Amino acid sequence: MKTNINVEFVISGYEFNTELITNELNLVPNETWNRGDKVPNRNNTFRRDCCWSIESGCIESFDICEQIDILLDRIENKKEILNQLKKRFDIEYLILITINIVNDEKPIISFKMPIIQFANDIGARIDVDYYIL
Repeated sequence: MKTNINVEFVISGYEFNTELITNELNLVPNETWNRGDKVPNRNNTFRRDCCWSIESGCIESFDICEQIDILLDRIENKKEILNQLKKRFDIEYLILITINIVNDEKPIISFKMPIIQFANDIGARIDVDYYIL
C-alpha cells in the first residue's frame, strides 16, 4: 500500500431532497443520506442532516492536485446550478481532501488557482484530513 488521496465534493444541510440534487446536477453521487436515516452499524443513531457527495476515489499519489483536477472536471461546469441550489436550499458546500500517508511518504499539499476560484465562486470550504497509516 502506498500513500493515497481521495477528494470529495460534499453538499450538506438540515433538509433537502438528495434526488433533486442528483437530477439538477445530472451527476450520480457516491453517497447520499437524509435526515432521520439510520446510521449503519450504530444502534439507535440517526442522521441529523442530509448529505450528497461525489468523490475522485482513493488514488495512489503524491500530489493532491491530480485528484482535485479529476473532481473539478466533473463539477466546474455546474457552478451556476450550484449557486442556484444554494439560494433555494439552506445548504453548504465542502471540498474534502483525505490523505492516507503510508510509510511516511507525504504528498505535496498545494492548491492551484482554479480550485481556489471555484470554491470562492460557490462559497465552499476546503478541508484537508490526513491519516498516518
